[in-house]
Amino acid sequence: MKSPDLSDRNAVIERIVSRLGAVPSDFDERLRRINWKEKTGRASAAAILLPLTFPSDREGFSLALIRRSASVPQGGDLSCPGGIVDPFTDRMTGRFLSWFFPLFFHPRAASLLRRRGKTFFRNVTFLLANALREAREEVGLNPFRVSLLGTLPCYSLIMFARTMFPLVGFVRGTPRFRTNWEVDKVVSLPLKNFFSPDSYGTCRVASDMPVPAQPERTTWEFPCLIHRDGDGEEEILWGATFFVIMSFLERVFDFDYTRLPRSGRTVAKTLRTEYVTGTAFRSPPAVFLAQKGSIQK
Repeated sequence: MKSPDLSDRNAVIERIVSRLGAVPSDFDERLRRINWKEKTGRASAAAILLPLTFPSDREGFSLALIRRSASVPQGGDLSCPGGIVDPFTDRMTGRFLSWFFPLFFHPRAASLLRRRGKTFFRNVTFLLANALREAREEVGLNPFRVSLLGTLPCYSLIMFARTMFPLVGFVRGTPRFRTNWEVDKVVSLPLKNFFSPDSYGTCRVASDMPVPAQPERTTWEFPCLIHRDGDGEEEILWGATFFVIMSFLERVFDFDYTRLPRSGRTVAKTLRTEYVTGTAFRSPPAVFLAQKGSIQK
């Protein structure tokens, strides 16, 4: 597939808003299923932000993803900013967002989302509050620079019981990221790379721990995107974040990555025990604090 013209910022944003505004959402249904009084229920929902940036007309749009540090589960993976929903804090903040929604929503996107009803719009502001809070903590993203463009269908994780609620936002200006102990670095992935067959390969994943959903298996193969960043480091995008981004590209640009020939390259990945169990650190390990110095949280 030929890469679309990503150099016209306003035209691309309008396309994203229009296309996502027509995408059916399962946010209300998925949130109704959650028992917020149970610990497992509270841990089963995570809002994530797909942060689109526009470095220049020449480069077009990019996605600002995070590479998770070795001090958290899924260390080394690329993912979207976001995290587990806090039902009290995020609902309170969501009310503020709903009152001052012009500050956090693209105008047309706000109109399209509000047409779906008060409950849906309230749920979107609740989830947006979570995603912005987590992005602020993880990479220092200023929430007042983010304009919500729309939502994507939920994505359920394979490794453990959790549902991701994806939100697509545009980050105005040039963001200055400040990572905390959970994040190694921010990786800028040019959107045009996703339309190049040479960017794709296969990620072969091995785990000594049984995966709850498929306890009989020890290896899997997934499509992945291989990217070399400005520092010369090679980054592998795979798993849930890969499929959420593919969902975005399919709905906005009619893009189907399965029709592209892959490069034939295979990369290997071994999952740690913490990856499969979802075990999280309650605080930064002392050795990590010594390496990083001050921690911005």
